[in-house]
Amino acid sequence: MMDNRSVSMFLLVVLTLFFLSTLSCCTQSAMRPTPTPSTEVSPTLPENGTPTPLFPTSTPEPSPSASQQLVICMTEPVAASPFMPSRSGDDLLALFYEPPLERRNYRWEARLVERVPSVTTGDVITRQVTVAPGARYADASGAILVHEGESALALPQLVVTFTLKSDLRWSDSHSLTSDDILLGYHLAQSKTAQGSWQELLEYTAQFVALDQYTLLWEGLPGYLTADYARFLFPPQPAHRWQGQQLEQILQDLTPPATGPFQIISWEKSREVRLRRNPHYVGTPSLLEEIVVRFPQQAPEMWPDLLVSGQCDIVTSDPAMTIDRSSWTTPQASGTAMIWTDAAFVILRLDFNLAPKDEQPSPLSDLRVRRGLAQCLNLNHLRQSATNNDEILLPADGFLPPGYPTSPSGVSDIADADIADADIADADIADADIADADIA
Repeated sequence: MMDNRSVSMFLLVVLTLFFLSTLSCCTQSAMRPTPTPSTEVSPTLPENGTPTPLFPTSTPEPSPSASQQLVICMTEPVAASPFMPSRSGDDLLALFYEPPLERRNYRWEARLVERVPSVTTGDVITRQVTVAPGARYADASGAILVHEGESALALPQLVVTFTLKSDLRWSDSHSLTSDDILLGYHLAQSKTAQGSWQELLEYTAQFVALDQYTLLWEGLPGYLTADYARFLFPPQPAHRWQGQQLEQILQDLTPPATGPFQIISWEKSREVRLRRNPHYVGTPSLLEEIVVRFPQQAPEMWPDLLVSGQCDIVTSDPAMTIDRSSWTTPQASGTAMIWTDAAFVILRLDFNLAPKDEQPSPLSDLRVRRGLAQCLNLNHLRQSATNNDEILLPADGFLPPGYPTSPSGVSDIADADIADADIADADIADADIADADIA
Protein backbone atom coordinates (compact mmCIF):
# COMPACT_ATOMS: atom_id res chain seq x y z
CA MET A 1 0.00 0.00 0.00
CA MET A 2 1.29 3.47 -0.84
CA ASP A 3 1.63 6.43 1.52
CA ASN A 4 2.41 10.12 1.06
CA ARG A 5 6.11 9.50 0.71
CA SER A 6 5.93 8.00 -2.74
CA VAL A 7 7.53 9.14 -5.95
CA SER A 8 5.95 8.73 -9.37
CA MET A 9 6.72 8.49 -13.06
CA PHE A 10 4.02 9.60 -15.44
CA LEU A 11 2.35 8.97 -18.73
CA LEU A 12 -0.34 11.39 -19.86
CA VAL A 13 -3.53 9.86 -21.22
CA VAL A 14 -5.18 12.06 -23.84
CA LEU A 15 -8.85 11.06 -23.89
CA THR A 16 -10.54 12.18 -27.08
CA LEU A 17 -13.96 13.78 -27.02
CA PHE A 18 -15.51 14.47 -30.36
CA PHE A 19 -18.12 15.90 -32.63
CA LEU A 20 -18.52 15.15 -36.31
CA SER A 21 -18.81 17.18 -39.47
CA THR A 22 -19.47 16.34 -43.09
CA LEU A 23 -16.58 16.76 -45.44
CA SER A 24 -18.82 17.36 -48.42
CA CYS A 25 -20.40 20.59 -47.14
CA CYS A 26 -19.10 23.72 -48.85
CA THR A 27 -18.88 25.95 -45.80
CA GLN A 28 -16.09 27.89 -44.17
CA SER A 29 -16.55 28.57 -40.47
CA ALA A 30 -14.62 31.10 -38.44
CA MET A 31 -14.83 28.59 -35.59
CA ARG A 32 -13.61 25.46 -37.38
CA PRO A 33 -11.58 25.04 -40.58
CA THR A 34 -12.21 22.10 -42.90
CA PRO A 35 -9.20 19.75 -42.98
CA THR A 36 -8.35 17.03 -45.47
CA PRO A 37 -10.47 13.93 -44.83
CA SER A 38 -8.86 10.89 -43.27
CA THR A 39 -9.92 7.25 -43.51
CA GLU A 40 -8.31 6.38 -40.18
CA VAL A 41 -10.82 5.72 -37.43
CA SER A 42 -8.43 5.80 -34.50
CA PRO A 43 -5.45 7.93 -33.50
CA THR A 44 -2.10 6.55 -34.61
CA LEU A 45 1.43 6.74 -33.33
CA PRO A 46 4.17 6.78 -35.98
CA GLU A 47 7.61 5.29 -35.64
CA ASN A 48 9.02 8.31 -33.79
CA GLY A 49 6.33 8.00 -31.12
CA THR A 50 4.81 11.42 -31.85
CA PRO A 51 1.00 11.19 -31.98
CA THR A 52 -0.78 12.25 -35.14
CA PRO A 53 -3.25 15.02 -34.20
CA LEU A 54 -6.91 14.39 -34.86
CA PHE A 55 -7.63 18.11 -35.07
CA PRO A 56 -6.57 20.67 -37.73
CA THR A 57 -3.20 22.38 -37.43
CA SER A 58 -3.74 25.07 -40.06
CA THR A 59 -6.56 27.24 -41.35
CA PRO A 60 -7.35 26.98 -45.08
CA GLU A 61 -8.14 30.04 -47.16
CA PRO A 62 -11.88 30.59 -47.67
CA SER A 63 -13.30 29.81 -51.07
CA PRO A 64 -15.03 32.74 -52.80
CA SER A 65 -17.86 30.42 -53.83
CA ALA A 66 -18.32 28.87 -50.40
CA SER A 67 -21.83 28.64 -49.00
CA GLN A 68 -22.52 31.25 -46.35
CA GLN A 69 -24.76 28.98 -44.23
CA LEU A 70 -23.79 26.26 -41.78
CA VAL A 71 -26.20 23.70 -40.31
CA ILE A 72 -25.36 22.40 -36.83
CA CYS A 73 -27.34 19.59 -35.23
CA MET A 74 -27.54 19.13 -31.45
CA THR A 75 -29.93 18.16 -28.70
CA GLU A 76 -32.10 21.11 -27.73
CA PRO A 77 -31.05 22.81 -24.49
CA VAL A 78 -33.51 24.00 -21.88
CA ALA A 79 -31.92 27.44 -22.22
CA ALA A 80 -28.79 29.13 -23.54
CA SER A 81 -27.65 31.29 -20.64
CA PRO A 82 -24.54 31.69 -18.48
CA PHE A 83 -26.86 30.98 -15.54
CA MET A 84 -28.13 27.67 -16.97
CA PRO A 85 -25.02 25.77 -18.14
CA SER A 86 -25.27 22.50 -20.06
CA ARG A 87 -23.22 20.94 -22.84
CA SER A 88 -25.69 21.75 -25.63
CA GLY A 89 -26.66 25.07 -24.04
CA ASP A 90 -23.02 26.16 -23.85
CA ASP A 91 -22.48 25.21 -27.51
CA LEU A 92 -25.41 27.38 -28.56
CA LEU A 93 -24.45 30.19 -26.17
CA ALA A 94 -20.95 30.37 -27.67
CA LEU A 95 -22.45 31.39 -31.01
CA PHE A 96 -24.09 34.58 -29.73
CA TYR A 97 -22.54 35.38 -26.35
CA GLU A 98 -19.04 36.80 -25.93
CA PRO A 99 -17.84 36.78 -22.30
CA PRO A 100 -15.89 39.77 -20.94
CA LEU A 101 -12.79 37.57 -20.53
CA GLU A 102 -12.14 34.11 -21.93
CA ARG A 103 -9.69 31.42 -20.92
CA ARG A 104 -7.78 29.93 -23.84
CA ASN A 105 -4.71 27.71 -23.74
CA TYR A 106 -4.62 28.09 -19.96
CA ARG A 107 -4.46 31.90 -20.19
CA TRP A 108 -7.06 34.64 -19.84
CA GLU A 109 -7.72 36.86 -22.86
CA ALA A 110 -9.61 40.16 -22.90
CA ARG A 111 -12.81 40.26 -24.96
CA LEU A 112 -15.15 43.01 -23.75
CA VAL A 113 -12.65 44.60 -21.34
CA GLU A 114 -9.67 46.83 -22.12
CA ARG A 115 -7.19 44.40 -20.56
CA VAL A 116 -6.86 41.40 -18.31
CA PRO A 117 -6.47 42.79 -14.76
CA SER A 118 -3.10 42.21 -13.17
CA VAL A 119 -0.84 43.55 -10.46
CA THR A 120 1.48 45.10 -13.04
CA THR A 121 -1.32 47.19 -14.59
CA GLY A 122 -2.46 48.41 -11.18
CA ASP A 123 -5.87 46.75 -11.57
CA VAL A 124 -5.18 44.29 -8.72
CA ILE A 125 -4.21 45.39 -5.24
CA THR A 126 -4.17 43.85 -1.76
CA ARG A 127 -4.98 46.00 1.26
CA GLN A 128 -5.24 45.38 4.99
CA VAL A 129 -8.75 45.44 6.48
CA THR A 130 -10.21 44.63 9.88
CA VAL A 131 -12.74 41.87 10.45
CA ALA A 132 -15.17 42.60 13.28
CA PRO A 133 -16.46 39.84 15.59
CA GLY A 134 -19.32 38.00 13.90
CA ALA A 135 -18.16 38.93 10.37
CA ARG A 136 -17.19 36.41 7.69
CA TYR A 137 -13.65 35.86 6.42
CA ALA A 138 -11.63 33.23 4.54
CA ASP A 139 -8.72 31.33 6.03
CA ALA A 140 -5.52 30.39 4.19
CA SER A 141 -7.15 27.27 2.70
CA GLY A 142 -10.09 29.28 1.32
CA ALA A 143 -12.59 27.97 3.86
CA ILE A 144 -15.19 30.59 4.81
CA LEU A 145 -15.48 31.14 8.56
CA VAL A 146 -17.21 33.47 11.00
CA HIS A 147 -14.95 35.42 13.36
CA GLU A 148 -15.95 34.28 16.84
CA GLY A 149 -13.28 36.18 18.78
CA GLU A 150 -13.82 39.32 20.80
CA SER A 151 -11.24 41.53 19.09
CA ALA A 152 -11.00 42.48 15.41
CA LEU A 153 -8.83 40.54 12.98
CA ALA A 154 -6.44 42.21 10.52
CA LEU A 155 -6.49 40.39 7.18
CA PRO A 156 -5.55 41.13 3.56
CA GLN A 157 -8.33 41.91 1.09
CA LEU A 158 -8.09 41.42 -2.66
CA VAL A 159 -9.45 44.29 -4.80
CA VAL A 160 -9.78 43.97 -8.60
CA THR A 161 -10.74 46.71 -11.09
CA PHE A 162 -12.31 45.89 -14.47
CA THR A 163 -12.54 48.40 -17.33
CA LEU A 164 -15.02 47.77 -20.14
CA LYS A 165 -14.30 48.89 -23.67
CA SER A 166 -16.19 52.12 -24.31
CA ASP A 167 -17.42 51.30 -27.83
CA LEU A 168 -19.32 48.09 -27.09
CA ARG A 169 -22.84 47.57 -28.40
CA TRP A 170 -25.40 44.83 -28.12
CA SER A 171 -26.68 43.35 -31.36
CA ASP A 172 -29.75 45.62 -31.08
CA SER A 173 -27.45 48.71 -31.12
CA HIS A 174 -27.80 49.58 -27.42
CA SER A 175 -24.54 50.44 -25.62
CA LEU A 176 -23.04 47.87 -23.26
CA THR A 177 -22.11 49.50 -19.94
CA SER A 178 -21.55 48.78 -16.27
CA ASP A 179 -25.32 48.58 -15.79
CA ASP A 180 -25.32 45.36 -17.81
CA ILE A 181 -22.61 43.83 -15.65
CA LEU A 182 -24.46 44.83 -12.48
CA LEU A 183 -27.59 43.13 -13.81
CA GLY A 184 -25.51 39.97 -14.30
CA TYR A 185 -24.35 40.30 -10.68
CA HIS A 186 -27.97 40.61 -9.56
CA LEU A 187 -29.13 37.61 -11.60
CA ALA A 188 -26.26 35.48 -10.30
CA GLN A 189 -27.84 35.82 -6.86
CA SER A 190 -31.08 34.22 -8.07
CA LYS A 191 -31.95 30.95 -6.37
CA THR A 192 -32.42 29.34 -9.79
CA ALA A 193 -28.99 30.40 -11.11
CA GLN A 194 -26.71 27.44 -11.77
CA GLY A 195 -22.99 27.08 -12.43
CA SER A 196 -20.05 28.54 -10.50
CA TRP A 197 -21.72 31.85 -9.62
CA GLN A 198 -22.72 30.82 -6.11
CA GLU A 199 -19.10 30.10 -5.23
CA LEU A 200 -18.01 33.46 -6.60
CA LEU A 201 -20.74 35.21 -4.63
CA GLU A 202 -19.52 33.53 -1.43
CA TYR A 203 -16.10 35.14 -1.88
CA THR A 204 -17.47 38.54 -2.95
CA ALA A 205 -17.62 41.18 -0.23
CA GLN A 206 -18.76 43.95 -2.58
CA PHE A 207 -19.21 44.49 -6.32
CA VAL A 208 -19.91 48.04 -7.53
CA ALA A 209 -19.69 50.27 -10.61
CA LEU A 210 -17.33 53.23 -10.32
CA ASP A 211 -18.54 54.79 -13.56
CA GLN A 212 -20.14 53.82 -16.86
CA TYR A 213 -17.29 51.51 -17.84
CA THR A 214 -15.40 50.70 -14.61
CA LEU A 215 -16.32 48.10 -11.99
CA LEU A 216 -14.71 47.15 -8.68
CA TRP A 217 -14.71 43.71 -7.09
CA GLU A 218 -13.76 43.41 -3.41
CA GLY A 219 -13.11 39.98 -2.00
CA LEU A 220 -13.90 38.45 1.33
CA PRO A 221 -11.11 39.37 3.79
CA GLY A 222 -8.41 36.69 3.82
CA TYR A 223 -9.30 35.28 0.39
CA LEU A 224 -6.27 35.42 -1.92
CA THR A 225 -5.92 33.97 -5.41
CA ALA A 226 -4.19 34.84 -8.69
CA ASP A 227 -7.25 33.91 -10.80
CA TYR A 228 -8.54 37.50 -10.89
CA ALA A 229 -10.20 37.45 -14.31
CA ARG A 230 -13.08 35.19 -13.26
CA PHE A 231 -14.43 37.78 -10.80
CA LEU A 232 -16.37 39.73 -13.43
CA PHE A 233 -20.03 38.78 -13.70
CA PRO A 234 -21.59 38.13 -17.13
CA PRO A 235 -23.16 41.12 -18.88
CA GLN A 236 -26.94 40.95 -19.35
CA PRO A 237 -28.92 43.54 -21.37
CA ALA A 238 -30.30 45.89 -18.70
CA HIS A 239 -32.17 47.93 -21.30
CA ARG A 240 -34.30 44.83 -21.98
CA TRP A 241 -34.34 42.80 -18.78
CA GLN A 242 -34.04 45.30 -15.93
CA GLY A 243 -36.60 44.46 -13.23
CA GLN A 244 -37.26 40.92 -14.48
CA GLN A 245 -36.55 37.70 -12.62
CA LEU A 246 -34.25 35.05 -14.08
CA GLU A 247 -37.20 32.72 -14.70
CA GLN A 248 -38.80 35.36 -16.95
CA ILE A 249 -35.54 36.15 -18.71
CA LEU A 250 -34.95 32.51 -19.65
CA GLN A 251 -38.21 32.61 -21.62
CA ASP A 252 -36.78 35.29 -23.94
CA LEU A 253 -35.66 33.18 -26.91
CA THR A 254 -34.13 36.01 -28.99
CA PRO A 255 -31.86 37.84 -26.53
CA PRO A 256 -29.52 40.66 -27.60
CA ALA A 257 -26.06 39.28 -28.41
CA THR A 258 -22.45 40.19 -27.79
CA GLY A 259 -20.99 37.32 -29.84
CA PRO A 260 -20.37 36.81 -33.57
CA PHE A 261 -24.02 35.91 -34.25
CA GLN A 262 -27.46 36.93 -33.01
CA ILE A 263 -30.53 34.73 -32.66
CA ILE A 264 -33.21 35.68 -35.18
CA SER A 265 -35.70 32.96 -34.26
CA TRP A 266 -35.98 29.95 -31.97
CA GLU A 267 -38.69 27.43 -32.85
CA LYS A 268 -38.94 24.91 -30.04
CA SER A 269 -38.28 21.25 -30.95
CA ARG A 270 -37.15 22.33 -34.41
CA GLU A 271 -34.37 24.90 -34.88
CA VAL A 272 -32.65 28.17 -34.01
CA ARG A 273 -31.60 30.59 -36.74
CA LEU A 274 -28.71 32.97 -36.20
CA ARG A 275 -27.32 35.72 -38.38
CA ARG A 276 -24.09 37.67 -38.22
CA ASN A 277 -24.01 40.28 -35.45
CA PRO A 278 -23.16 43.65 -37.07
CA HIS A 279 -21.88 45.04 -33.74
CA TYR A 280 -19.55 42.18 -32.86
CA VAL A 281 -16.15 43.58 -31.78
CA GLY A 282 -14.14 40.50 -32.75
CA THR A 283 -13.13 39.20 -36.16
CA PRO A 284 -16.29 38.89 -38.28
CA SER A 285 -17.37 35.37 -39.19
CA LEU A 286 -17.09 34.16 -42.78
CA LEU A 287 -20.63 32.83 -42.42
CA GLU A 288 -23.79 34.88 -42.96
CA GLU A 289 -26.12 32.47 -41.19
CA ILE A 290 -26.07 29.45 -38.90
CA VAL A 291 -29.02 27.10 -38.50
CA VAL A 292 -29.00 24.99 -35.34
CA ARG A 293 -31.38 22.05 -35.74
CA PHE A 294 -32.81 19.79 -33.05
CA PRO A 295 -33.50 16.46 -34.78
CA GLN A 296 -36.19 14.40 -33.11
CA GLN A 297 -34.93 11.07 -34.46
CA ALA A 298 -33.49 8.33 -32.28
CA PRO A 299 -29.75 8.71 -31.61
CA GLU A 300 -28.78 5.82 -33.90
CA MET A 301 -30.30 7.73 -36.83
CA TRP A 302 -28.09 10.80 -36.43
CA PRO A 303 -25.19 9.49 -38.55
CA ASP A 304 -27.63 9.26 -41.48
CA LEU A 305 -28.52 12.95 -41.01
CA LEU A 306 -24.85 13.80 -41.35
CA VAL A 307 -24.28 11.62 -44.40
CA SER A 308 -27.41 12.89 -46.17
CA GLY A 309 -26.32 16.50 -45.74
CA GLN A 310 -29.19 17.50 -43.45
CA CYS A 311 -26.52 18.36 -40.86
CA ASP A 312 -23.08 19.81 -41.56
CA ILE A 313 -21.96 19.30 -37.95
CA VAL A 314 -23.16 17.05 -35.13
CA THR A 315 -21.98 18.41 -31.79
CA SER A 316 -20.43 16.30 -29.05
CA ASP A 317 -23.56 16.16 -26.88
CA PRO A 318 -25.52 13.80 -29.18
CA ALA A 319 -22.45 12.31 -30.89
CA MET A 320 -21.05 10.89 -27.66
CA THR A 321 -24.32 9.10 -26.86
CA ILE A 322 -24.06 7.10 -30.08
CA ASP A 323 -21.92 3.98 -30.32
CA ARG A 324 -18.55 4.87 -31.81
CA SER A 325 -18.85 2.09 -34.40
CA SER A 326 -21.81 3.91 -35.98
CA TRP A 327 -19.41 6.53 -37.29
CA THR A 328 -16.89 4.06 -38.73
CA THR A 329 -18.46 3.67 -42.19
CA PRO A 330 -19.06 7.38 -42.97
CA GLN A 331 -15.60 8.25 -41.72
CA ALA A 332 -13.86 5.50 -43.67
CA SER A 333 -15.66 6.56 -46.86
CA GLY A 334 -14.54 10.16 -46.43
CA THR A 335 -18.11 11.39 -45.90
CA ALA A 336 -17.44 12.54 -42.35
CA MET A 337 -14.59 13.11 -39.95
CA ILE A 338 -14.14 13.32 -36.22
CA TRP A 339 -12.91 16.52 -34.59
CA THR A 340 -11.35 15.81 -31.23
CA ASP A 341 -10.72 17.65 -28.04
CA ALA A 342 -8.50 16.40 -25.25
CA ALA A 343 -9.06 15.64 -21.59
CA PHE A 344 -6.04 14.92 -19.44
CA VAL A 345 -5.63 12.24 -16.79
CA ILE A 346 -2.44 10.87 -15.31
CA LEU A 347 -1.32 7.24 -15.52
CA ARG A 348 1.20 6.84 -12.70
CA LEU A 349 3.70 4.27 -11.48
CA ASP A 350 4.20 4.77 -7.73
CA PHE A 351 7.14 3.54 -5.65
CA ASN A 352 6.34 2.93 -1.99
CA LEU A 353 9.29 4.20 0.03
CA ALA A 354 7.94 3.17 3.44
CA PRO A 355 5.74 0.03 3.50
CA LYS A 356 3.32 -0.26 6.40
CA ASP A 357 5.02 -3.42 7.70
CA GLU A 358 8.14 -1.26 8.22
CA GLN A 359 10.30 -3.84 6.46
CA PRO A 360 13.27 -2.29 4.62
CA SER A 361 12.48 -1.60 0.99
CA PRO A 362 15.06 -1.34 -1.80
CA LEU A 363 12.92 1.46 -3.22
CA SER A 364 13.99 3.74 -0.39
CA ASP A 365 17.35 3.97 -2.16
CA LEU A 366 17.35 6.77 -4.74
CA ARG A 367 19.77 4.82 -6.95
CA VAL A 368 17.30 1.94 -7.24
CA ARG A 369 14.43 4.23 -8.19
CA ARG A 370 16.62 6.02 -10.69
CA GLY A 371 17.73 2.70 -12.15
CA LEU A 372 14.16 1.50 -12.52
CA ALA A 373 13.24 4.76 -14.19
CA GLN A 374 15.97 4.13 -16.77
CA CYS A 375 14.55 0.64 -17.40
CA LEU A 376 11.18 2.03 -18.43
CA ASN A 377 10.74 2.62 -22.15
CA LEU A 378 7.88 5.15 -22.08
CA ASN A 379 7.76 5.27 -25.88
CA HIS A 380 7.08 1.52 -26.01
CA LEU A 381 4.56 1.73 -23.16
CA ARG A 382 2.46 4.43 -24.78
CA GLN A 383 2.50 2.69 -28.17
CA SER A 384 1.37 -0.64 -26.71
CA ALA A 385 -1.33 0.97 -24.51
CA THR A 386 -2.87 3.22 -27.19
CA ASN A 387 -6.35 2.22 -28.35
CA ASN A 388 -9.11 3.71 -30.49
CA ASP A 389 -10.15 6.27 -27.89
CA GLU A 390 -6.93 7.56 -26.39
CA ILE A 391 -3.32 8.52 -27.01
CA LEU A 392 -0.57 8.33 -24.41
CA LEU A 393 1.99 11.12 -24.20
CA PRO A 394 5.07 11.28 -21.95
CA ALA A 395 4.71 13.61 -18.99
CA ASP A 396 7.18 15.07 -16.52
CA GLY A 397 4.69 15.89 -13.78
CA PHE A 398 1.06 16.72 -13.23
CA LEU A 399 0.89 19.63 -15.69
CA PRO A 400 -0.37 18.85 -19.22
CA PRO A 401 1.66 19.76 -22.34
CA GLY A 402 1.05 23.33 -23.46
CA TYR A 403 0.55 24.65 -19.93
CA PRO A 404 2.62 27.85 -19.47
CA THR A 405 4.77 26.37 -16.68
CA SER A 406 4.84 22.79 -17.98
CA PRO A 407 8.37 21.38 -18.24
CA SER A 408 9.67 20.77 -21.76
CA GLY A 409 12.12 18.33 -23.23
CA VAL A 410 10.84 15.23 -21.43
CA SER A 411 13.19 12.31 -22.04
CA ASP A 412 11.64 8.88 -22.47
CA ILE A 413 14.69 7.00 -23.76
CA ALA A 414 15.54 3.98 -21.61
CA ASP A 415 19.25 3.46 -20.87
CA ALA A 416 20.03 -0.06 -19.65
CA ASP A 417 23.68 0.77 -18.91
CA ILE A 418 22.73 3.59 -16.53
CA ALA A 419 20.09 1.36 -14.94
CA ASP A 420 22.58 -1.48 -14.35
CA ALA A 421 25.16 0.90 -12.91
CA ASP A 422 22.71 2.53 -10.48
CA ILE A 423 21.31 -0.78 -9.22
CA ALA A 424 24.76 -2.38 -8.98
CA ASP A 425 25.99 0.63 -7.02
CA ALA A 426 23.10 0.17 -4.59
CA ASP A 427 24.08 -3.51 -4.20
CA ILE A 428 20.46 -4.67 -4.52
CA ALA A 429 19.54 -8.09 -5.92
CA ASP A 430 16.94 -8.34 -8.70
CA ALA A 431 14.82 -10.57 -6.46
CA ASP A 432 14.66 -7.84 -3.83
CA ILE A 433 13.40 -5.37 -6.42
CA ALA A 434 10.81 -7.87 -7.65
CA ASP A 435 9.44 -8.14 -4.12
CA ALA A 436 9.22 -4.35 -3.68
CA ASP A 437 5.88 -2.56 -3.49
CA ILE A 438 5.27 -0.98 -6.90
CA ALA A 439 1.79 -0.01 -8.04
